[in-house]
Amino acid sequence: EYNITIKNEGKVAGYAEEIVDYMPEDMVFSSEINTNWYLGSDGNLYTTSLANTLIQPGETKTITLVLSRRMTGENTGTVVNTAEISKTYNEYGLKDGDSTPGNRKDGEDDISTATTLLAMSTGKEVASFIGITLGVIAIIGLAVFVIKKYVIKRI
Repeated sequence: EYNITIKNEGKVAGYAEEIVDYMPEDMVFSSEINTNWYLGSDGNLYTTSLANTLIQPGETKTITLVLSRRMTGENTGTVVNTAEISKTYNEYGLKDGDSTPGNRKDGEDDISTATTLLAMSTGKEVASFIGITLGVIAIIGLAVFVIKKYVIKRI
C-alpha cells in the first residue's frame, strides 16, 4: 500500500489534475481494489481523483494505491516505486516554477520514490510454536503418568 501525499508548496491554490505511478515490474494492479486508478496503455497507472479538489497553499492531500506481487524465492528484495504529478492547473494559468509535471525527471519536487523491502516467511515461527506446544503437552503427560504410577501407589 502506497500513500501518495500531494502538497501545494506554491503561493497559489491549484489542482493536481492527474497523478501517474510508474508501476514497478512484477507488481500487479487491481482496479477492483484501486477504484480511483486506471492502467494506461503505456503500462503506467493514473488517477484523476484530485482533479476537482482545490489544494490551498501549504495544504496536503493523500491518495492511496495498493499493488500486489506474487512472491517466489527468486523475486524478493527491494522494489522501487515512483509516482509523479503529471498534470496541474490553477485559475491564473501559472506554471510550476521548479518542476515540469509528467517529465519523469529525478530531483524535481513533483516526483517521489518509495523503496520497499519484500521478503518471504517460510512458516518457521508456526513450526516452532507447534513444536514447543507439543513438547509441553508431552512433558505434562509424562508428569501425570509418573505421578499416577509412583506417587499415588505409595500413598
